[in-house]
Amino acid sequence: MRNETIRGLRVALCTVLATAATFGAMAQAQTASGPNKIKATLLRPAGWIANWRLSGDEGQSEIIFEARGDKVVAKIRQLEHMTTCEHEVKITSATVKFDGCYDWDITLRFDPNDHNYPFKGKSGKGYDYKVQPKEVR
Repeated sequence: MRNETIRGLRVALCTVLATAATFGAMAQAQTASGPNKIKATLLRPAGWIANWRLSGDEGQSEIIFEARGDKVVAKIRQLEHMTTCEHEVKITSATVKFDGCYDWDITLRFDPNDHNYPFKGKSGKGYDYKVQPKEVR
């Protein structure tokens, strides 16, 4: 009888631990921000508005990210100068990197919990970037 009780406790403990591990993995997957989640977020059809600023110089650009085969491309329209350009995007586990029309080495960190500005960062020229979802009209 004692061996059956110990065996039953072991089975119950293993069940509890397996259930906890499963729920922990599910919670981590929902909040994870790896390259696949970043890519899925970037590819929203409405696009993005990038607000940039450096010592009184500020403006906005419209960015639409497109998947082209295995690559992602940023189609940028600089709103003040009405300039357009396209550059390939590099996505890492926590950042997005690309060049702008007049700027280079733009590195944006992804924060999946910030729904207003999920991408923020700096460029090689020192500009600060805050990128927000473009409103659908």
